[in-house]
Amino acid sequence: RCRTYINAFVSFIDNGRRWRCNVCSLANDCPSNYICELDQSGARRDKMERPELHCGAVEFVAPQEYMVRPPQPPVFLFLIDVSYQSVASGMLRCVAATLRHSLDRLPGGERTQVGLLTYDATLHFYNLNGASAQMLVVSETDELFTPMPGDVLVNLSERKEALVSLLDKLPAMFASNQSTDTCLGPALRAAYAVAQHVGGKLAVFTASRPTIGEGKLINREGVAAAPRGGAAADAKGLLAIICCCSLRWRLRC
Repeated sequence: RCRTYINAFVSFIDNGRRWRCNVCSLANDCPSNYICELDQSGARRDKMERPELHCGAVEFVAPQEYMVRPPQPPVFLFLIDVSYQSVASGMLRCVAATLRHSLDRLPGGERTQVGLLTYDATLHFYNLNGASAQMLVVSETDELFTPMPGDVLVNLSERKEALVSLLDKLPAMFASNQSTDTCLGPALRAAYAVAQHVGGKLAVFTASRPTIGEGKLINREGVAAAPRGGAAADAKGLLAIICCCSLRWRLRC
């Protein structure tokens, strides 16, 4: 009824033949291959053998009948702050080196797709499909557009050398960057636009608060208290838009 999955907080009744939802209290029949006797305390005797009955979060490989389309490739999109604070603190150099040495550990094998975006006061998109990475700069953060939506995400096994070369060059590319402003809000929207057709995981590396564009935050030190709403509300609204749900395959009522 409420579409809650079997979890560690449901209760079993009728000697394990039925289970009661911990959210809506509806009693549901257990499949024949899931029935198990209860002990004297009312707990299933195989509780510790089934992760979904004693763990807070469990992931299962979904069988073919659960899929309405072929499985999407694993997608990893990296969003990196390249402002003056990021360069001066050493964050940019550390992030680039860490990502470079982590590429071989990304799951998915030959199907894995990756993408890279950087930002300061402007947005930087990278086309990794050529012989060398091509950077395109978008300065209009209020009216955001993606200049090459189909070229940002690339197959990791095919374009690994280009991505590694770009990561090696990133610290030097922005070593003389004097921009202290960052547009995290528009950067998040750009990342969402790039990966929304396939989904994936977005990793954000930032060294300072966003100061321009949607979701900017006001420095509250030494100024009068700001009225409720305003930039803070914009930031919350932005996060609400980009939040994604992780679907876990479990028994449900």
